[in-house]
Amino acid sequence: MSSKSKLPVFVTGNPGKAKLFSEYVGLNIDHAKLDVDEIQELDPKRLVEHKLRQAYQQVERPVIVEDVTFSLESLDYRLPGPFIKFYIDSEKGLENFCRMVDGLDSRRARAQTTYGYFDGENIEFFVGEIYGEIAKQPIIDGGFGFDPIFIVDGFDGKTASQLNETEYKSFYKKVKPNKTDLTITWQRREKLP
Repeated sequence: MSSKSKLPVFVTGNPGKAKLFSEYVGLNIDHAKLDVDEIQELDPKRLVEHKLRQAYQQVERPVIVEDVTFSLESLDYRLPGPFIKFYIDSEKGLENFCRMVDGLDSRRARAQTTYGYFDGENIEFFVGEIYGEIAKQPIIDGGFGFDPIFIVDGFDGKTASQLNETEYKSFYKKVKPNKTDLTITWQRREKLP
């Protein structure tokens, strides 16, 4: 088996996300859009584990899945959690989310990314997070998902969608788990060079 085929498959239907992830870990990792169920669960690790097991059954080689949660300080950093997609996927979702936050005590928010790796026997989780605030209005200028409403700490009051390419890569690294932990895990498990 070649080293390339020993690399895990990153499960995503978003080629842009796959490209950013490959650049982040410094490996050319295959990605695949797979049909996996997303259970309704507040615990990101349980959600990721469910997706890992389903993905592994489909490709029968090591897999990586990601789940992003977005939570509000006023809601004890628990909600909306993984349910953020239900708020922002509608036509006026981002605007409505900003209006909802108007009625809360704080606009503080946390974006958290949980990656899972599964080789058919062992599951490992990797978590990264970054804090910021919810904008008063969406600023649609690129990005993914909640980027137009998330003013990221340390970026001069810009939403994630306003960041230039260099800034966005820096933001991306902050919200992702430690890449050394990720790559060491794969090298150890798959005996990669």
